[in-house]
Amino acid sequence: MGIEYAQEISTGREGSDETSGKKDTHRRARIFRVVTENPTDGQDLVLAACPLPMSAYPDDHRLVLTSRRAVQDGKTKTVWIVTLTYSLGDSTSDQGNPQQPNPLDDSRQIDWSTETRQEPTHQDADGKAILNSAGDYFENGVMRDVTSWIVTIVQNVPEVPDWIDDYRDAVNDDQSSIEGDVYPAKSMKVRSIKLSRWQVRNDVAYRQLTIVIAIRDTWHKKILDEGLHALNGNGGDPDYGKRMAAVNANGQKVTRPVLLDGAGHVLANPTPATAQFIDVKLYNEKDFSVLPIH
Repeated sequence: MGIEYAQEISTGREGSDETSGKKDTHRRARIFRVVTENPTDGQDLVLAACPLPMSAYPDDHRLVLTSRRAVQDGKTKTVWIVTLTYSLGDSTSDQGNPQQPNPLDDSRQIDWSTETRQEPTHQDADGKAILNSAGDYFENGVMRDVTSWIVTIVQNVPEVPDWIDDYRDAVNDDQSSIEGDVYPAKSMKVRSIKLSRWQVRNDVAYRQLTIVIAIRDTWHKKILDEGLHALNGNGGDPDYGKRMAAVNANGQKVTRPVLLDGAGHVLANPTPATAQFIDVKLYNEKDFSVLPIH
């Protein structure tokens, strides 16, 4: 699927002005001929090659595109005639900025939303371990809601970005910003990257790049320091520092993981404040300044 040709033609252009009482009506129509590569290509592909709804009329930015109609031209299945109707409107409204003749000059579009997921945790809201009254942790953790900002950035690009393969699931290695809001390192993660098929407007070929960024406090994982083994902490033992089966206060091997002190030793009399967590890096950390998100 693809577009071979998309160009405005002079045939069929029209315009009208009407004044009735306090109401003025102004309309203009532009006609495009679009040629697709395959007979099976449909109107969605054809319309994608034409100006977007709410884009401004070239000679009068008071008029915005309010209607698009694509009809196959005669018996051929690859030639389409597209009628674009413009009428009075606010071309700078929240429905979109005026579209530029050069698609690469179109404004970048940014949408924000939130997303909530449930995941297990061993930490409370203050970063302390969640333990029972005897100092034991809950093996499966406690389920909690985690809400992330989801930012979708859409921009036209002239080619496939050379960074695209290196930024799958990437996390920002330094502070970065979106629309003036600055976020610390490790807080932004590339959730998805989408690149549209080739499109053509005014003889300029381009693709639409969509990047989805998920933002939370950190994308590092805090894992409770626990296990069935520990390091020998007996300074007088020739095996001092070696990995061994963890034992309880009675010197018996433990049958379930026990809390460790952050240095590989069994944690005696654990409390929520003394339980330790290991900071784990799960994703590649990259320079986000190369991404078109700022």
